[in-house]
Amino acid sequence: MLILSFVGIESSHCEKQIKLIKCLGIFIAKTMMRELSESKVREWLYSLRGRLKRVTTRSFECRLIEAVERMDFERNKFAQEWTTVEFKKKKNRKSFILSGFLYDKNENLLERFLPSSYILFLLGKVFDMKKCDDEELILIRRNLQAEKGYWAKGNTLEKSVIAEGGEAIVFKSRIRTFGKIVVRVQSFDSALFTKNFKKKEYVYKINLFSNYVRADGSNNDNDKSIPVCDFIVKNYANIEIFHTSDCYKIDCLGWITIMEKCGEHLRSKLKSEKLNLAERIQIALNVKHGIEYLNDIGIEHCDLKLENVLVRKNEVKIIDFGLTKENSGKKGFREMGYVRKGSKFRKIGSLRKLKWENEKNIIIKELDLLHFVKQAKLSEQQAIHGKIFMFSYFRTGSPLGLFYLIQSKMKVEFLLIKLLRYFLYFF
Repeated sequence: MLILSFVGIESSHCEKQIKLIKCLGIFIAKTMMRELSESKVREWLYSLRGRLKRVTTRSFECRLIEAVERMDFERNKFAQEWTTVEFKKKKNRKSFILSGFLYDKNENLLERFLPSSYILFLLGKVFDMKKCDDEELILIRRNLQAEKGYWAKGNTLEKSVIAEGGEAIVFKSRIRTFGKIVVRVQSFDSALFTKNFKKKEYVYKINLFSNYVRADGSNNDNDKSIPVCDFIVKNYANIEIFHTSDCYKIDCLGWITIMEKCGEHLRSKLKSEKLNLAERIQIALNVKHGIEYLNDIGIEHCDLKLENVLVRKNEVKIIDFGLTKENSGKKGFREMGYVRKGSKFRKIGSLRKLKWENEKNIIIKELDLLHFVKQAKLSEQQAIHGKIFMFSYFRTGSPLGLFYLIQSKMKVEFLLIKLLRYFLYFF
């Protein structure tokens, strides 16, 4: 007691400080535990091997066309315009050199390029490179077949699946000493996780959240910046998948993205009828802030819908960046699973192969709420008294979804097409 009084600290104060230090130590330990390390990811990835299995209906020729579609062209518009690719051989002393040529529908030359090592690997599977002539090394883009494959889930994985599609699957998982996570696996090459892709052909590149900085949209953003926002899902890690033939890791064939767990999607939340008007308005505003942040840093989310907005205790997270457009070219965006590489993802028209008439004239500058209220057979009184507000979204080359989030049980959904850009209006 004499020593404590000498330093001017009473015993009660000392006990409080000890408790504070303990709490601080626990907080630091939990924080460190929530930081993923490469060793933890590799350990978890090893346990996942063999559980991911797909069945594909596409041939090697289709995979070759896919590889060309993933390329970066001299001009982004070529990603939409090219219809044919031709590979020509130039004989060397002991071997030959291949060059690729892109043509449009009028057979005009768009670009000459050097094939990547992975394209050369696929060419060897499609053609007999020693015997075939130049005329045989031609691929037509329209020959790309629709993928009718599916994910062959095992017993352990099937119980944890949240959603799945032809190219992607989302499931719940857990990393030891880290906690619960959500995993999104996306295949850019049809053969990924199938019998046509052998285990020894996989090369994994692990990218961790801690190795990047926050993108703020300024000119000072470096190449290692990523989206960090309260309204955007956090990717703890993103695993890029390459083929062993791709020595320089140029052509990414798929992602395994480890994300935070974020609750249920907005559509099911609205169906439960548990949200009052104030909560709905706050959710809509948070979505608006999230989209504005993405636009500020140069990312345009091209698949925004109610299922891609997750809500947990009125906390909003925008997810699913498999279909996004960006022009910054930042490596961080691609490496952490927010933007895919290639000119195709810098040109909206190449993402949505739809024919729009008078595209430049279809820009709606104003949307009259009362006009849509009348279509929905709702009274003006309801609109005036704030019983309804509108969450609207549209983008280049894709539909406009107007979702009326009504306080009562009435819900009306309109689908308008042929709109160029997106707006968010809140009433």
